Amino acid sequence: MNNDLIKKIREIQHDSNLSSADKSKEIFKLMNPNFNADEHISTEIVCNHYERKCHIFCDECNKFWPCFRCHNEHIKNHELDTKKINKIICCICSTEQEPSNNCIKCNIKFSNYYCDICHLWQNKDIKIFHCEDCGICRVIAPELEREDYKHCNICDVCFPIKSNHICNKTEGGIKNNSKCPICREELFNSQSSIMNMVCGHTIHNSCFQEYIIKDFRCPICKKTLSNDIEKLKEYWEIYKTNVNAQIMPDEFINWKAKIFCNDCENKTETSYHFLGHECQNCNGWNTSVETIIKNNIDNN
Repeated sequence: MNNDLIKKIREIQHDSNLSSADKSKEIFKLMNPNFNADEHISTEIVCNHYERKCHIFCDECNKFWPCFRCHNEHIKNHELDTKKINKIICCICSTEQEPSNNCIKCNIKFSNYYCDICHLWQNKDIKIFHCEDCGICRVIAPELEREDYKHCNICDVCFPIKSNHICNKTEGGIKNNSKCPICREELFNSQSSIMNMVCGHTIHNSCFQEYIIKDFRCPICKKTLSNDIEKLKEYWEIYKTNVNAQIMPDEFINWKAKIFCNDCENKTETSYHFLGHECQNCNGWNTSVETIIKNNIDNN
């Protein structure tokens, strides 16, 4: 490698205006001036899924791809099975080789995390582990460690041990039947960590953190997302005070509402109010109106 080439590579590596993916592309072009990218490698695709210094080869496409997710997003007539990958290319020196985590020519390390089973490379600062029962690598929530997870044989997926996990007993479990209720991504092979809400439904941890700011109910079953009974009682009392402070107009004073409680699942009857209705069974306010009774006349 001549000095001019080394100098150019260093300039690219120190260019703060380029992303890691862009740097790899530019270095690749320098090292391979006669390489036909259109025929052999999808250099036009910037990978937003993983950070690593190698690309994987698809036998069916006869092309190198940044990752299997990039491949599957752009190719619709077949999917790339990462476990069957038998060739990669180094993004630094362009050497084609068998899958590993170190280049056989320049000896660069492709990523901090590498799974020889899934052929997964990840250089981002996140924790990952391979679950033999799931058959894939799992992302660990930032506040947890590997020992905080267990595998559910019914759902065929890993969950935090302290989560309120309720099994998905539909045929195929979560592997074939569950999507995040917020982003609609498949949960089984998701890159993001997943969690169980208090009600037992499954969601991405990141999606939950954003959702809980806007709504206190599960987006699926509408149950209240809190198991702190004392704080919940306090919250309902404040809510009740605010509702009672809003006096209803005279024409609505005798109206009644038949309501359904999303928490205790009981149906009760109470005075109608614009702002909400208290369950007469559990005293919660997570209710929905089924029927309005105007002067003893039902209005569905």
